[in-house]
Amino acid sequence: MKKDQNCKIYTRTCVDCGRVMEQVGPTCKRCPACAAKHSNLLQNRQRAAYAQRETCRRREAQTAESRRQLHADALAARQAGMSYGKYMLTKNKKPAGAGAPTSSKG
Repeated sequence: MKKDQNCKIYTRTCVDCGRVMEQVGPTCKRCPACAAKHSNLLQNRQRAAYAQRETCRRREAQTAESRRQLHADALAARQAGMSYGKYMLTKNKKPAGAGAPTSSKG
């Protein structure tokens, strides 16, 4: 018994372009050209969704880190007995005699 005698051969129409496809399998929905386009479309959607998730995740991580720094500075100010604003002024104060940075273009 030959292998071809056990296989059914189907004739289908492409769901996208309507082209008739002969001698295809039972689950074939699209012609090769439309299948490639459909595959690319799905990949692009998945990449866009992944990029959006990663962007949101990075923003949340940055926000959480800045929140931790803010709370650490607020706690340090409270322990030093100062207000947050005064603490930040003394923390970021430049040493005496230090002028504004200048850049020389040569």
